[in-house]
Amino acid sequence: MANAKKPASGKRAKPKTSQSKSAKSKSAQRKPSTRSKNRTMSSGHGLGAIRTVPSFRNTVNAKSGLSTTQRLRLIEQARILIGDLYTHLPLKQAMHSINPLQKLRLLEQRVDDLTILEFHAELLEIFKELRDLHTNYSLPAPFGNEIAFLGILVEQFYVNKKPKWMVSKVAEHLVSDPKLKPGVEITHWNGMPIETAVWRNADKEAGSNLSARQARGLETLTLRFMRSSFPPDEDWVTISYLSNGALTETRLNWQIFDSGQDLLSGSADPQGLIEDLTVPLRYNVAVDERGEYLRRAKKRLFNRSAVDEAKRVARYKGKVPRSTSKLEKADTIATTRPDDLTAKTVTTPDGTFGYLRLWTFHMADQNINAFLNEVIRLLRDEMPIDGLILDVRGNGGGFIIAAEYLLQLLTPKHIIPTALFSDSVGIPKSSLI
Repeated sequence: MANAKKPASGKRAKPKTSQSKSAKSKSAQRKPSTRSKNRTMSSGHGLGAIRTVPSFRNTVNAKSGLSTTQRLRLIEQARILIGDLYTHLPLKQAMHSINPLQKLRLLEQRVDDLTILEFHAELLEIFKELRDLHTNYSLPAPFGNEIAFLGILVEQFYVNKKPKWMVSKVAEHLVSDPKLKPGVEITHWNGMPIETAVWRNADKEAGSNLSARQARGLETLTLRFMRSSFPPDEDWVTISYLSNGALTETRLNWQIFDSGQDLLSGSADPQGLIEDLTVPLRYNVAVDERGEYLRRAKKRLFNRSAVDEAKRVARYKGKVPRSTSKLEKADTIATTRPDDLTAKTVTTPDGTFGYLRLWTFHMADQNINAFLNEVIRLLRDEMPIDGLILDVRGNGGGFIIAAEYLLQLLTPKHIIPTALFSDSVGIPKSSLI
């Protein structure tokens, strides 16, 4: 009988397997490849100091929080607002089967048993259940102006009337799986079908109808303004997606940065636009605070060229900047207000028209006059006279008189802001000059 050959150097011989190629192929299809390295941002991201969610939680828990007296005062103020002043309460109770006043009474009974995070979470839930974007509870410091982000944006699309979800943008400085690119289809989110994940997140939002809640829920899936949305429950998210037909899995960490300037700080100067303005303009603001903060965050995360253009224009100190080859290639007109608007010409089968995208009416420098004068210059000197496309999608509002004066530029009719200036019997005291 022949002796069996011993493995060299005492190593065990690897057993042979009889798995067929087709079986291996099926197994590979079932198990997505996993890329689970910690994701972060590369240098030059321009976001300032970035923290992880665990680090932020430790910061919150290290704070002394609110005293019992302060917590009870917040509950009492919420009860006055919702019970005595909120005219839509009966409607909201009937539509959504809620009882916010009873929840406030129960919260009062156990106010000392909750951590600071649990207390804020309870109040946030009570207000969000009203499903009213005009009635909110804003979290105090250290939540402040913090933005939590994953580094991607997700959007919905349809194939044969069936909803699907894809990555629409990836942050320019995100250190991530190289296959995770705009256009890949997401199938699962933390192991859940993506449709389920979106709707669960949407249910936490305050939109008054399903479409509004879904839009907000989809946005907060990857990007959150933490003064109005609680920090993420998870420290990271595992995403399954299709890349060239292959199922791939990757992990993205939640990260947090301070968005900087307080949106409602300071007071804009009316600069002679209104003769008898007695109330500071910071109180004459109608702005979606959350939407404006997220607009600015998206610009810093996903459109660094726009940030660079704003820095270039700032060097002209209010003068009309020179155009660039990049702007000319996109048929975009150089403007002194690149953060507030985009101006270009568009050619259609019906002719060439001016296109004005108004990103916001809440100017970061609060210079309303400069904004209006730039719109006048663009309309008068730069754009075709045959027609104008005015695009205000995603505009979260801002200084009321900025919008009113812009409207006055576009119509020969006299605009009278009766809602702002009226005496006790409702007679207008002032109008646009």
